[in-house]
Amino acid sequence: MLRQVLRTLESGEALDATEIARRVGSKTDIVLLMLTTLERQGRVRRWSTGAQCNQGCGGCDGEVELFALSTAAGQTDPATRQN
Repeated sequence: MLRQVLRTLESGEALDATEIARRVGSKTDIVLLMLTTLERQGRVRRWSTGAQCNQGCGGCDGEVELFALSTAAGQTDPATRQN
């Protein structure tokens, strides 16, 4: 399943854990654990958007977080990246 999560992020999009879980067909809390592992390994980066989550699942502190693949040093925050 870790490979599925990584493949999902290979699109270059910054996604929240709920969207990643939907795309890989898993539960958000399981995907969040995988993302935390990948983040510790330096393979994934996490950004806080400052926006408030309205899911009400209790799986976070209420702030929306995005995840993206880590790349070379100097990668910009995907929440502020311009297309």
